[in-house]
Amino acid sequence: MTDAPVEEVIIEDDGTGFDFHRLKYLESTKSPLDPSIGQFGEGTKLAATGALRKHLLMQYYSQDWCATPSITENHEKLRKWEHSVLIEEDQTIPTLTFNVETDLPVISGSKTVFSAPNDELVKIVQNIGSYMLYFNKDYEVLFESRSDRNSPSPTAGDRMLDIKQGGKTAFFVKGVVVSGIQKPSIFSYDLQTDKINPDRNFADDREVQKKVSALVSNCTHEGTIETILQKAETIGYAGKTDLVEMVHLESYAWTDPVKTAWRNVFQRLYTDCSSGQPVVLADGTQSDKDASFLGYRVLSLE
Repeated sequence: MTDAPVEEVIIEDDGTGFDFHRLKYLESTKSPLDPSIGQFGEGTKLAATGALRKHLLMQYYSQDWCATPSITENHEKLRKWEHSVLIEEDQTIPTLTFNVETDLPVISGSKTVFSAPNDELVKIVQNIGSYMLYFNKDYEVLFESRSDRNSPSPTAGDRMLDIKQGGKTAFFVKGVVVSGIQKPSIFSYDLQTDKINPDRNFADDREVQKKVSALVSNCTHEGTIETILQKAETIGYAGKTDLVEMVHLESYAWTDPVKTAWRNVFQRLYTDCSSGQPVVLADGTQSDKDASFLGYRVLSLE
């Protein structure tokens, strides 16, 4: 890559495009179960307002039109009651508008063009794989759940990931990074949920924990299981409560492949009993106390 300044950033797709009238409305044709990323009908508007705040020149292209966002000031009267007296005040309201040019040469899909992008935008584009999994080719899917594996066309499921790039873990929703997750994690995750906010800086903590718990409890990837067990041994109780993977294992519902994977890992790690004390995995029942009484070391992820 040369040191020459980037003159333009173009983001385009080969879809069906969209009518420019949709720029007027906050609505979405997608359902919560749709595998597509968007769901609020706000993406194009938020991108436009963000570009304007950063003083970026942006244009949308689709079908036979081009739209350039701008901010206009609308002057309105604000009426309010104070001490039983109706008061009118002049108020200036910044409003997002689009200047649309039509009857242009028809294009396939849609295109967003940033002219003279600033360094911040260029850096994001150059590291786009950290923000969108589609552009990240350097990660491994450790385990994936599907809603119905027996279905002729099973829907996309939650995924546990090992991201090689950068060495940091991250949470994604439908392939796009989400910030604001409270708990740290051993692995990265790509979750299928609609319980996020439009700014993608918040995801429902209980939903995240529920989905990660299901992935850990049903994991058949032995290397992942081994990492989780070893982490549970090396951190104290406070550390366990902080990590999203330290969960109550629903072992009563384990299928044969899950049982086999956890048994194999346990045998590799603990059957030699070099510590002089045999180890069992906690299941959250009276059996844990019984095993401890009989001299077993009870290993818990909680």
